[in-house]
Amino acid sequence: MKQRRFILGLLAAVALALAAIAAGVCLAIRHVPGDYRPLVLGGPQKQQARRSAERAVVEVLGAASRVGSLDPHCDPADQPREATVELDGDILNRWVASLPPEAAAALNQAGVRDPAVVVGDGRITLYAHWARYDAVVAVDLVPAFDDTQSLTIRIAGVRLGRMPVPRQTVQRHRREVIDALVGHIRQWRQTGQPGPSGMDGQDLADVAERVIEALRGTPVRLDLPRRYGHARIRGIRAADGKLVIEIISLLPEPAADQPSRSSW
Repeated sequence: MKQRRFILGLLAAVALALAAIAAGVCLAIRHVPGDYRPLVLGGPQKQQARRSAERAVVEVLGAASRVGSLDPHCDPADQPREATVELDGDILNRWVASLPPEAAAALNQAGVRDPAVVVGDGRITLYAHWARYDAVVAVDLVPAFDDTQSLTIRIAGVRLGRMPVPRQTVQRHRREVIDALVGHIRQWRQTGQPGPSGMDGQDLADVAERVIEALRGTPVRLDLPRRYGHARIRGIRAADGKLVIEIISLLPEPAADQPSRSSW
């Protein structure tokens, strides 16, 4: 009789422990991070957000043109060789909230809605609500450049609410996401649509494909299309809520014995 009571008590304790663990896991998954702030924009607000994103693209291309194009009015020795562009994280978050209808439809089809971006110190965190788990998923991305100025994008961590996602699961879903992105870019190429601010759509697709390769773990160089200047993005880092983009010239260095224009 005592043995039976002991077994029943033990089973009850195990059941309570399992219930407590399950409740804890459920609460951890349902947790909504404090910095997850998806934006809901109306029509005029979306147009304004897209214009802000276009201005950011113009700023990057303008910096590339300044360092990567010969200025006939500038002494080659005084030609700027480097440029830095800072993009506020809020611009990126507003751009994500103003995605074109076809991009938003593709996300919804994948069970993803309410995306958001947070630029922290050293990493970029992508947030979204994932219907498969009815929870907020967070993906921490760390861009890094090696000595050859090649980019790779490391997935530093993935969380469902507060719960870390196992690496094996991350790798499987990463392949699914990358395959979906590749398919979307192929469709973009077929439409022949222009990119933001009149940027050639094929050029934009080329850059996007290289970024996806970096996400796969393949080092890639981000040489900008020649029409925007002979330049390369050699650094991308997250700091103080801003995305800092470093651009260098690929023009040949002026000869040391070349006379300056002032002496011509």
